[in-house]
Amino acid sequence: MAGIIESPPAHQNFSRYDIRVIIKFSVILGKDASCIHKDLVAVLEDNAPSIQTSAEWRDFDEPRPEKVRRKQGALKVMHMIFSDMNGVILRWPVPIGTTINAQYYKKVLQDKLRPAIRKKRPGLLESGILFHHDNAPVHKARGVADV
Repeated sequence: MAGIIESPPAHQNFSRYDIRVIIKFSVILGKDASCIHKDLVAVLEDNAPSIQTSAEWRDFDEPRPEKVRRKQGALKVMHMIFSDMNGVILRWPVPIGTTINAQYYKKVLQDKLRPAIRKKRPGLLESGILFHHDNAPVHKARGVADV
């Protein structure tokens, strides 16, 4: 499809308003920004507006649109989940900013997991519990192994 604008005589220059009208008309015709920009470059050569200007047109009295800023998504929360073959015993959300070290892990085992086991699996603590840990350093700490 041929360009919608013809080359003007050498002495004629397009004003910003004229360029804006051409961009609006091209948008109405269904052209995308790159096609509009190619048409303007073919006619105006070095005086053609940038492809960004071709993609975004607004009234002269309107302020420039603000850049879209990505909103901070919901923060992720780490959970410590303890389970056995019958299901989940305890799901403990770790407070944001907390580092899980040996002391914190031991505290969760003593203060949160023991009462949860007594409540959900009565008699299990007396019969003995065998924990299956991975090799994370907090799991291998001596204080944790004693719990």
